Amino acid sequence: MAEGDPFDYTMEQKRENANLELSLLHTAIDEWNHLKPSFIVITGDLVNAFPSISPELRRKQLDDLKHELSRIDTNIPFVLLSGNHDLGDIPTNESVKQYVDEFGDDYFSFWYNGVMFIVLNTQLYRNNTLVMDYYEQQDRWLDQQLSIAINENYKHIVVLQHIPWFFNNIDEEFNPIFTFPMEVRKRIVKRLYEANVRFIFAGHYHRNEYGVYGNLSMITSSAIGWQNDMGMVPNSKSGYRLVSVTNETIHHEYIEIGRSPSHANGLQMRTSFWIFIITSSLSLLVYLPNLLRFKI
Repeated sequence: MAEGDPFDYTMEQKRENANLELSLLHTAIDEWNHLKPSFIVITGDLVNAFPSISPELRRKQLDDLKHELSRIDTNIPFVLLSGNHDLGDIPTNESVKQYVDEFGDDYFSFWYNGVMFIVLNTQLYRNNTLVMDYYEQQDRWLDQQLSIAINENYKHIVVLQHIPWFFNNIDEEFNPIFTFPMEVRKRIVKRLYEANVRFIFAGHYHRNEYGVYGNLSMITSSAIGWQNDMGMVPNSKSGYRLVSVTNETIHHEYIEIGRSPSHANGLQMRTSFWIFIITSSLSLLVYLPNLLRFKI
């Protein structure tokens, strides 16, 4: 959804949507606390209000969100990504600074159980008109991280980001709201592939999509809040993605809230694999996610 797009909702409808989304988040947190994942990833759009348009509303959304997320088991850390609602569709030095001051780094890497995770600020690849220096800084950093990925013997190399490079096929038509222009997507995906990245997890679309480039998987996960069914057949409900990691591969399954898989009981007690959870925007109306970033 573009910055500043109108929403024809009454205040009563907004309150109803907020209550529904908070209820969904409440249930999801209960399920996460039960599953006890190694960590949780929120792939951007932490709140709906854009920093440059509704700073007071954004502050309230952030405060309300943090209050609800305080229910999460303190032993379960969060990994936080930035999205277009966090930086603006056209990010500025000020919007990036506000985000970093509030949440910490907007791009970084971390390692867990022999797996390398690279977190990207995709807004800098989407529109860097006003932040060219910052874009170039991230791009040089990415080259450094990919060099490390090539030279080290990691079990897997995973990229986490907000906007997907593509949905199903790298040659598909450019979606001006939800994916990247052909030149950008091919240039970056090729670099990632050559550095042995085989899994990319994204959000942004509020629908589930799956694509491949060679043996690289591009996984787009839907949201806890609003589902994008505009003019399309619904393909998701409010939920999150459960990811299990073995030495050989990575498996993932989208879980609808309220239908936590029975086979997930006691997953962390097994020694053959470990799990983490990915979710995207908790809402496109009032509330959205994350509280913390962490380093391992």
